[in-house]
Amino acid sequence: MRNQVDYLGFTLTPEEIQPQKKKVEAIQQIAEPRKKRELR
Repeated sequence: MRNQVDYLGFTLTPEEIQPQKKKVEAIQQIAEPRKKRELR
């Protein structure tokens, strides 16, 4: 029996639900906006 399942960007286990590491890393790699226009 599987102890974890990846579903909709999350890893589900009997104990917890966590975002997938590769998704979190991708978000952390995005450059921070420096101007108001970049926020749009």
